[in-house]
Amino acid sequence: RRQTTRSFPTRAEAYAWLAEMNAKSGAEGPSLGQWLTGWADRLGHLRESTAVSYRGHIANYLIPLLGDIPLAELGAGEVEALHEMLAAAGISTALARRIHATLSSALADAERDELIAQNPCSKVRLPRGERYEPAVWSSPQAAQFLEVTAGDQLAGLWRLALLLGMRRGELLGLRWRDIDLDAGTLTVRTTRTLVGDQVVEGPPKSARSRRVLPLDQRTVEVLGRHWKQQTRKALEGVWGPVEYVFTDQTGQPLHPAWVSR
Repeated sequence: RRQTTRSFPTRAEAYAWLAEMNAKSGAEGPSLGQWLTGWADRLGHLRESTAVSYRGHIANYLIPLLGDIPLAELGAGEVEALHEMLAAAGISTALARRIHATLSSALADAERDELIAQNPCSKVRLPRGERYEPAVWSSPQAAQFLEVTAGDQLAGLWRLALLLGMRRGELLGLRWRDIDLDAGTLTVRTTRTLVGDQVVEGPPKSARSRRVLPLDQRTVEVLGRHWKQQTRKALEGVWGPVEYVFTDQTGQPLHPAWVSR
């Protein structure tokens, strides 16, 4: 395989040149793999975790299975075949649906750029997976968990996760400025998530995730003791200024993978 790289002032000129080169070699227009590769480089407007997910779907599934098909010739039949190949490879229905969503998003842009007449993903009925039934603790089980973890250094984290249903990233991004112990409220403003091998901090994924949550009196007491312990270490010079609610023994914010373990 020989690869030629060229730069163009506009996307339209780039694809016009690509179409000309493909015509000389007997192909018509870009292949799906060529389109997806270029599309993956234009995801800067998305959250980093979302862009990484899209690129993984493209590199690991879409290009290996469908990449050689000319973009203009991709139809619903090829998309249905994709799902058959994913199922045969043991890919879960949930992951297959996410891969489909990535392909559909890329093809929607191709449709807007008038490289295809219609997005073939819109004609494909997605496979139905088994309905997820979460295993929920009973009240006695939840009470037992809180009792057992009451003396743990992260007792407040476990309590917020259990009683408020906060996500891992929301808990680790929590700062003391987000908690009003007098009013008994907690505001979700920031998340700390793991993207690849990097910890990324930013706002919650959606406006709905930015919310104010009520704290019961027992949780206020637990967090109050936690605040006093951190403040004491800061005053003694063991730590720097207290910022994050949940930290390691050196006062640094916790690594998401460590908390999961």
